[in-house]
Parts: sequence; structure tokens; C-alpha cells
Amino acid sequence: MYGWRGRIGVVLPCINTAIEPEFNHLAYSIPGIGIHAARVHLDVSEESGLTPELAIESAEAFDTAVVEVAHADVGVILYGCTSGSFSGGPGWDKTIVQRIQAKTGIPGTTASTALAEAMRSLKLCKVALGTPYDQRLTELEKTFLESEGFEVIRAVGLNNIAEINHVPSSLAYRLGRLVDDPQADGICIACTDFPTLDVVEVMEQDLGKPVISVNVASFWYSLKILGIKPSFRGYGSLLA
Repeated sequence: MYGWRGRIGVVLPCINTAIEPEFNHLAYSIPGIGIHAARVHLDVSEESGLTPELAIESAEAFDTAVVEVAHADVGVILYGCTSGSFSGGPGWDKTIVQRIQAKTGIPGTTASTALAEAMRSLKLCKVALGTPYDQRLTELEKTFLESEGFEVIRAVGLNNIAEINHVPSSLAYRLGRLVDDPQADGICIACTDFPTLDVVEVMEQDLGKPVISVNVASFWYSLKILGIKPSFRGYGSLLA
């Protein structure tokens, strides 16, 4: 039986091609963890790009997917869309968590919630934020983090969300170096569709400070909710 130790349910936008492979890769390192996913429609065109309105619309339409993934007997359900879990403003992620639990009776969390919890776990106070979003979405994520009590020293968006599932993880590395600031005690790289897994530890070594990828944070926090506390190397200080 797969997932005998714990099963993570992931509800993600239909266009996302990064979070499932990265979660599965991490899960292979831990005996008894199962990853089970369901998708939600998110129509991002090259003309309009990803807007806060689209992100909110996707989050509001996830009820069917949440119920479906709950049938896999999961122990936690993650809404694995960063923008969809902060675009509604401060507290929007908590509203999503409440909806997950009301629909399924299963503990829920979001990518944005996990990011904030990971930052607290590493005792970060001042962070630099890098995203693939446009400036409007990047500013909304900055506002979310500030509402959670963090100081965002610098925030940079790459404005290429329409092509995000075709970029290499080396782009995340370059973004980490670009956004770094001497005043920041950590780096946050956001968007669950942004491949980062094989560069997080390299960034930490080169920049000399913690680097939190939202996918690593989401995996870590999902395990925490399940009461599973593995420690393994190669993916940054959060999982170590």
C-alpha cells in the first residue's frame, strides 16, 4: 500500500507542471509517503497573463477538486497555487483553509500559508522575494508577507508567468542572485509552477543565507501537519 505513513492531497492549477514532480521527487526520499493530486481550471493566456482576478477565480472554483482528492484518504490537502492563495488579500489563505476543512473534514493548508510558516521556522525577519509574476502580483505577495509580520526588503517579478512551465530551474537560481540584498536574512522564491528543487541548496551555499522555495515549504509544512518529521540533505536548510 502506498502512503502507509501519510498521504498528501494536492489541488493545483491545470497548467502547473512543477509541483507534482517536485513533491514526488521529495516523497521518494521518505518511506511511506504518497502524493495524490487533482487539478483546477486556470486559463492563462499569453495576451492577458495571470491576473489576481484569474487567481481568485481559480481558488473559488476548487471545491470539486478538493472533494475528489479527499477520496484518496489523504491526511492533509494543500491548495498548491501561490497566487491563488494570496490574491484575495491578507487572510485569504486562511479562508481557503477553512473551505477545505468545511468541504472535507480534512486538515488543509495553502502554498502561501506554508511559505509564511517556513519563514517562521527558520526565524527569518527580513527577506528578499523573487517571483515569475508581473509587478502587480508580486506586490500582492509582498503585501501578504508583510501582513504575516515579515519585512520584504526587495521584491522582483520576472513577468513571464505565461511561459513559466517551460523554463529551467537555472532561472530560479539567477533570480535568487538578482533579488538578494545584504539586509535580507533569507530569500523566498515563489510560485509552485517555478522549478527550483535542484538549485535551492546551491543558492544557499552561494548566497550564504537560507533560501525558501514555495514548493519545498509546501512539502515541509504538509509533512508537519501529518506529524512526520524527516531530515534529509540536498534541498536546503528547511528540510535539513
